Amino acid sequence: MHGSYPGRVFVDHENSPKVAIVWAIGRWMYLEGNIATNQEKSELKRFFREIVMPDCKKRSRNWFEIYTNDSKQLEEYSLKEIDFLKVDKHYESVYTLNVEKFLQVAKRSKRNEEKVEFRNFDIIPESLEETSYVKNSTLSKKTVGVVIKRGNTILSIAKNNGFTFGKEYFIDIDTFKEEERKKGYATLAAIKIISYFLEKNMFPLWETTESNIPSQKLALKLGFEPMERYPVFEFRLK
Repeated sequence: MHGSYPGRVFVDHENSPKVAIVWAIGRWMYLEGNIATNQEKSELKRFFREIVMPDCKKRSRNWFEIYTNDSKQLEEYSLKEIDFLKVDKHYESVYTLNVEKFLQVAKRSKRNEEKVEFRNFDIIPESLEETSYVKNSTLSKKTVGVVIKRGNTILSIAKNNGFTFGKEYFIDIDTFKEEERKKGYATLAAIKIISYFLEKNMFPLWETTESNIPSQKLALKLGFEPMERYPVFEFRLK
């Protein structure tokens, strides 16, 4: 999509669509429009049964998510009328970076005892490499990330996840072991990767669920500010 990330687009009518679903492969779906008529409801159920669920099973994944607008009709439909999937709703937020605040945070950061290593990461998960709708030219695309290590042990990773548009990209961060969290490794990794991309005039977007308080705290600590809030429907295969 936009030539930088693989995905598919589904519409209810090819020439004059009223409902569109954009599927960023290996990640999320975005639904634009409304599901109001019986035909639209029937078509969405068919889409789930014939396209989405087989895809999930092929990749040994028992869930998928749809990001959408805050439509009461869609909420009623998803939560009450889709009985062949377990459906939950939560909210997520996107944060944008206040560069001036970030530079002050980065200036105060003085951790030197951990090893910082820049690496290239695959954008496409291995489970999708043989999928017919992913172009061969996309399979070789890489993204840049930072690994924080102690000896040969990886403590934390921060990376551009490959989902970019214009001068903006989404940042992914993870500290894998519970006992290594709250020690500043994620902060260090984030500072390094954000600084790297700022030099290239690229700006990060931070996305997190409203229940993920540690993620929100880290975002605010780094100088991110909330920009947008939206609902996400999570569907689980029974």
